[in-house]
Amino acid sequence: MRAMKNLMITLAILFTGTFLMAQNGVIKGRVLDENGEPLPGAGVYVEYGGNKIGTTTDVNGNYTIKPLNSSSYTVKISFLGYNDVELPGIHVSADKIAFVSDMKMSTDAKVIGTVVVPGHRNLIDPEDPSKITMLPAAIESLPDNRNVTSILRTDPNIQVPENSTQPIIRGSRQGESTCIVDGVKQRDFANVLPGNSIGQMTIYTGGIPAKYGDVTGGVVIIESKGYFDVLNYYLSTQ
Repeated sequence: MRAMKNLMITLAILFTGTFLMAQNGVIKGRVLDENGEPLPGAGVYVEYGGNKIGTTTDVNGNYTIKPLNSSSYTVKISFLGYNDVELPGIHVSADKIAFVSDMKMSTDAKVIGTVVVPGHRNLIDPEDPSKITMLPAAIESLPDNRNVTSILRTDPNIQVPENSTQPIIRGSRQGESTCIVDGVKQRDFANVLPGNSIGQMTIYTGGIPAKYGDVTGGVVIIESKGYFDVLNYYLSTQ
C-alpha cells in the first residue's frame, strides 16, 4: 500500500508539473547590430515576481524566453558597447508564442541610459506570416483533434478531402505537401500521431524555407510529446 501511495504521489507531482508547463507561453525575437546583422551573445530577459527569466542570443541573433506565465512583459536587451533597450507591452498568453519584431541595437554616444521603444507589438511571425505554430492547449481546444488531418481541416487555407490523408494546401495538388515528425518525413498525414501526442505543430502554407527541399505544397512539422507528457494526459482523462 505504501509503495502504491508513493507511486500516486509521484504521478501527481509529474502531472501537476506538466499541467503548469502547459499553461506557460514563450517570447521569441531577434537582435541585430547597427548594420542589420545578427548580434550573437546579447543578453535578453524579462522580470516576473521579482525574478529574472532570460537567455542570450544565438549565432543568428535569435532568442527564446521561456517558460512565462500569462502576463504583459517588458523585454530588456543589453550588449557590451551598445545602448540598453527595453520593449514594453509584450503580451504572453498561455501555451502560445509571442513573436517580437527585430530589434536593431544602437551605439549612439549621444544616448545616455536605456532606450525605451514605445508601441511595440507582438507579431504573428516576422519572418513568414504564413507560418502557423500550435502548442498543446491550442490543439486540445479544437473540436476535432483526433489526428493531424482533422487538425489541418481547421485551417481555411487547407483542404483534406474525405477518405484522403493528403492535404491540399493553398491550391496545391495532393501529394505535393510534406509531413515531418521529429525530423523524419512521413507519407501518411493521418496516422503519424494522435492529436494528444503532439507537443508542437508548425504549418507552412507558403514561404517554405529552402531546407525543406523542393516542396511545392506546404510543410507540416510536428514535435511529439515526451513519454511523461503522454502518460499525464492519459491519466488526466481517466
